[in-house]
Amino acid sequence: MNFATAFRSSPRISFPDIGMVKPRRLTQRTLLRRELFSEDEGQYAELETELLFNTPMREELVQLRIRLFSKRPKFYINYDRKIFMHMVHGRSYEAVVLDGWWGAEGDFEHMIPTYHRYWVRSTSEDFWAVTNFSNG
Repeated sequence: MNFATAFRSSPRISFPDIGMVKPRRLTQRTLLRRELFSEDEGQYAELETELLFNTPMREELVQLRIRLFSKRPKFYINYDRKIFMHMVHGRSYEAVVLDGWWGAEGDFEHMIPTYHRYWVRSTSEDFWAVTNFSNG
């Protein structure tokens, strides 16, 4: 039995039932912000302070920085303007972009509209900078 046959014959849900489900408006940005900031108990400010003054970091803060970095976007794709950017150092994804597209490796934060920047909690807390590993 293939997937389509199994899906159509599934007794658990019918298509009329789908219309009865009340949609919940929760944006990806909201989900990502919740994921990013749910664990913070003051360590983010401590991490930022230690980076600002270039002091040696405790292992706990090094791990936090790595975890924050892993939740940051690594790819930027703009289908309207045919732009592809990535931040995966050591890879050459830009070498295989389609004809007519522009591709590069580099920081693309400035290309993301402010309202989509889930890593910004407030005007004084922007976690893009604390996850930039080019400084150390």
